[in-house]
Amino acid sequence: MAGGKRIRPAVTSTTTRFEARITFAGRSHHLGRWDTKRAAAVARDRAILHFRLDRPLVFPRVARQLGPSSPERLRKLASEEHAKNSTSRYRGVSWSTRERQWRVQFGGVFVAFFDKEASAAVAYDRYVKHLGGSRALLNFPRRKSRPASLEQLRMERRGETRTSKYRGVYFRPGDLKRPWFASIAVDDKSGLYLGDWATEAEAGLACDRAARFYVGKKARLNFPRRRVKPADAETLRGLAQKARKATTQSKFRGVRKSKTAGLWCAKIAHQGREHHLGTFADEVAAAVAYDEAATRLKGDDARLNFDPDTGEQVYGRRAREMRPSPKRKKRQP
Repeated sequence: MAGGKRIRPAVTSTTTRFEARITFAGRSHHLGRWDTKRAAAVARDRAILHFRLDRPLVFPRVARQLGPSSPERLRKLASEEHAKNSTSRYRGVSWSTRERQWRVQFGGVFVAFFDKEASAAVAYDRYVKHLGGSRALLNFPRRKSRPASLEQLRMERRGETRTSKYRGVYFRPGDLKRPWFASIAVDDKSGLYLGDWATEAEAGLACDRAARFYVGKKARLNFPRRRVKPADAETLRGLAQKARKATTQSKFRGVRKSKTAGLWCAKIAHQGREHHLGTFADEVAAAVAYDEAATRLKGDDARLNFDPDTGEQVYGRRAREMRPSPKRKKRQP
């Protein structure tokens, strides 16, 4: 307590992890992303002890017991702690904080996501058997599981999710922004992934375009009366990815939208390091935060979003090109 007001730690939540930061000498220091809010607050307390700041501590006893620590060391500890908590007891299986599911990966190739850890381990064994790995180490060596290709496993995984009224369209609850994904079966053997889409109808239309390309005029369509242009799976995946980027990119420098939290993030790179400036509900507020940090770190070489005198958007002009003149009318941005 200070002056009758409660001091809140500079800890922000990024979906399932908590980010800690501290401001010292006009500079924002990133202290890592932690799995719990308590761990993030303790990291901030240790940074206060490191910089010898006269600020209240949230957990003074724990922070002094662990000792002061620099921001670089805290970031490393956060990564090590998260890696320790996200490991699995099975081969080829790891926990994805972003998707909140178990990820299956073999030889650098992503296979699929699963809700249960054991199901992911079985999928890993089936994929290894498909590759001919009879001597490979399996999670369940005594279990008789059928080999499965990459496409087969993904198709089976999609079949576990909620189906749609459109052919080849499935619902994935983990993706809040683009939950509908499309796929098409070719020769009744393998499935081709056609991308993630924001609406059910867009995913159904993607299936129709792929059906026109691979099957031809005899294809069964979701929209038979609608004229669609044939397209292969790679083209459709590219269109879906382009649509996703359009919702996450910003018209301002140093600003992008978080895919999961739905907030605008402001970041700036300086001297080979990236500084996180915070998350904002308003896109313009994030752009203003970037301009303030750019002016503080780079001076006249900073490329800004807004004119510091008139507040007009300047689309990345340097600060030295916008020096005030006597004839210019000043107003707040």
